[in-house]
Amino acid sequence: MKKLIYIKVGTLVLLSVLTACGEDKVGTIKQTVQVRDAGNGQSEQVDLSVNEQERMERLENGMMLFGETVKGGYYSTTVNSAKLKSIEKSTTNHKSVVVSVTIRNVRDDGKLVDPSELRFNLREKMENNSYEGRILLKGNSTLTQIQPSESLSLDVSFEVPNYSEEYRFYVISKIDPIEPYWKIHNLKSSTY
Repeated sequence: MKKLIYIKVGTLVLLSVLTACGEDKVGTIKQTVQVRDAGNGQSEQVDLSVNEQERMERLENGMMLFGETVKGGYYSTTVNSAKLKSIEKSTTNHKSVVVSVTIRNVRDDGKLVDPSELRFNLREKMENNSYEGRILLKGNSTLTQIQPSESLSLDVSFEVPNYSEEYRFYVISKIDPIEPYWKIHNLKSSTY
């Protein structure tokens, strides 16, 4: 009788382990896609999950999210976060979108880069409105050149008349142009 109980308990444990291990694969849907290498024209098949497919489509459209980095020949740029701030003025209430961005010197020749040549632009997704950014400097600090392999974190402010649900943030450079933009959405509000 004891052997029968041990066998039943062992069977239950084995079944629960097998069921738990199999649950990882239930939520993952994979699809095989054909990927063509632009360099040599050869193609290969790659299995992608739904999340990977969405990410690939987003990157093909040039859209980046918070924390993602774009590397050019002079700079790598990462948008860390963004927030909506209300500016209390004497007659009207304005809003400001503040984007925290990190600029890194990635030049191969070891020379300094000057972030003052960068321009920042914020565009509303649905409307045709565009706003120029203003770098917020702390205290009496100035915008300094960035040493090789060093980075500089900046807050860029955009004064907007009304809040929009989604913006597109662009970094514009004449010496190192990049095409992607960052999706700015789900902004948290604060007052200053």
